[in-house]
Amino acid sequence: MTTSPVFQPPANAAGSADATVAVDLLRAADTLYSLRDSGYNLSSAVGEAIDNSIEAGATLIKVATGKSKDKKAIATVAIADNGRGISAEILPQVLQIGFSTRYNSRSGLGRFGMGLKTAGLSLAERIEVYTRPQGTSSYLSTYLDLRKVRSEEQTHLSAERIKGWPDEFADLMVDAKGRKFDSGTLVVWADVDQLRGGGAFATGLQQRETDLLKFIARAYRRFLAPEKGITIELNGVPVALHDPLFLLPNPGSRRCTRACGDKSSMKAKLRYRVIRCR
Repeated sequence: MTTSPVFQPPANAAGSADATVAVDLLRAADTLYSLRDSGYNLSSAVGEAIDNSIEAGATLIKVATGKSKDKKAIATVAIADNGRGISAEILPQVLQIGFSTRYNSRSGLGRFGMGLKTAGLSLAERIEVYTRPQGTSSYLSTYLDLRKVRSEEQTHLSAERIKGWPDEFADLMVDAKGRKFDSGTLVVWADVDQLRGGGAFATGLQQRETDLLKFIARAYRRFLAPEKGITIELNGVPVALHDPLFLLPNPGSRRCTRACGDKSSMKAKLRYRVIRCR
């Protein structure tokens, strides 16, 4: 029977018992691929990006899904906004695991700097971020590509200057009158590989987009109230708020009040007839 402990301290090549071995804190590729199984679906993942847009002061947020060539899968998801944008100093860090300008803050949406990254990676193998910071004419971009991380082609996050918004998504970065945003951010989940249609119940593409519409209408109902001045569009159509508990004022009744005037001055006549039952 041996008296040696089960766990031995690591030794160096010379066999010295007091030597230590240094390793990386994280295995980057394995960690990022593990985050893909974080439990997000299309609705909850898009919600993380919308949270960031609202925190950036956006009044117009656009969500667009792009189909694959065979129309059997969602190949890209884009979230655009007219918020403050992201500064050149901050942009390289927005895709860094754990980074947040509001880390551990309980005063807004988001807290730990994990949502945007894990949400995007759960659906796609590549995340791209484009931005135009407020008060500047510069356009910047950064990206995180899982396949390049796996092959060690990408080992760091960096930002670069670009000429403008990507042509494929330029139509998202304009207001209702077609004017380009003075500032804003575009997040693109490219190489989406987790959103194919068919199979189990409620996994069809149309059903998933319907679920996303319902989620936005319900989860962001307080932000979609008219007095907030925020519009969220899904594939070019503004989302109307859905208040399942009827706690918010009805926008339709407010429109009626403005059109009809003071309800206290309105009069109505009531006619009734008594029916005797034998």
